[in-house]
Amino acid sequence: MNILYPVGSGMNWRRLLIAVIIVFTTFYVIHILSRRRNDAEDKKKPAGPYERAMEGFDPKEYHTRRAFAYEAGQSYEKAMKEYQEIVKIHPEDSVTRSHLGAMYYKVGMLDQAIAEIEEILKRNPGNWGQRESLANLYCEQGRYDLAIEEYEESLRINPENALGHRLLGKAYYEVGSYFFSIAEYKKSMEIDPTAGEAYFGLGICYIARGEMKAALEQKRILEKINEELAAGLSEKIEKARGPE
Repeated sequence: MNILYPVGSGMNWRRLLIAVIIVFTTFYVIHILSRRRNDAEDKKKPAGPYERAMEGFDPKEYHTRRAFAYEAGQSYEKAMKEYQEIVKIHPEDSVTRSHLGAMYYKVGMLDQAIAEIEEILKRNPGNWGQRESLANLYCEQGRYDLAIEEYEESLRINPENALGHRLLGKAYYEVGSYFFSIAEYKKSMEIDPTAGEAYFGLGICYIARGEMKAALEQKRILEKINEELAAGLSEKIEKARGPE
């Protein structure tokens, strides 16, 4: 026998609608009660060995270990949230802010990464490494004027940083200041004569100035240091020369 549609009952559309609502409401209530029962059972379950071990750490250690685990698994957004919790507890913790800034960078949140480094520098303005990192972020945003300022300040604190001179040289190159770019690449070479990137950058500057002989000289030096960079510079020289 059909319960919802009894023969000869004369059920109209209003009764049908009420019946449908009752059925769906019943299923929804059953679903909610089932979920609550499952949640209650989960809370009663004993913690696993990892959770029990974590309960013994103070909050900073707890979030730090979780952040490292997430970071190792490339779950950068989850790691970011753990570092944020630490910063709430210890706003003066520059190491954690540095990690947090790195996570912001990995998920493409450059402004937030910059903000974290700026907080670090408020407490430790002499941290040349963080200034270099800040300059790198400015370069990624195309804000080369600010990047140059930070690279210069970083090098004022640590003038023997060969990489810093190369990065400053590249920033000068990006704004067309080839004279200053060449000077920085040469300083980098004086500190580290084996760094092929300095010769490559210098060669690029010479190409931009139309000094092909000087660029070729950098290519010859590179062939003894880094064949891959030498090939890259050779390609740029040929492209600049154009078809003969």
